[in-house]
Amino acid sequence: MPKPKGSPKTGGRQKNTRNRLSPLAKSAVDDARQMMLDMGFDPIQAMIRLAKEAEAEGDKPLAMSGYREAAKYFAPQLKAVEVTGAGGQALTLQVVTGVPK
Repeated sequence: MPKPKGSPKTGGRQKNTRNRLSPLAKSAVDDARQMMLDMGFDPIQAMIRLAKEAEAEGDKPLAMSGYREAAKYFAPQLKAVEVTGAGGQALTLQVVTGVPK
């Protein structure tokens, strides 16, 4: 039999309860980042180096994959944008070439 609408919540996680793992996970990521900095390791440079090695060995798909991943850290990914005319109507485009009809 279903619970009647509007009855209070019973069981489960209470509303607005914070995650317990979040502070631990954040601390672990911060520690790993600091350890890499202390060792002089840069994961982006390593990714580019591996992509260059793959390209030199003729593995173009692997090289392209590495370069594509590294590019995310150098240029923002563009989002698709819908272009419309005034009031959401179709956009009218007039091409002027200077050549008579």
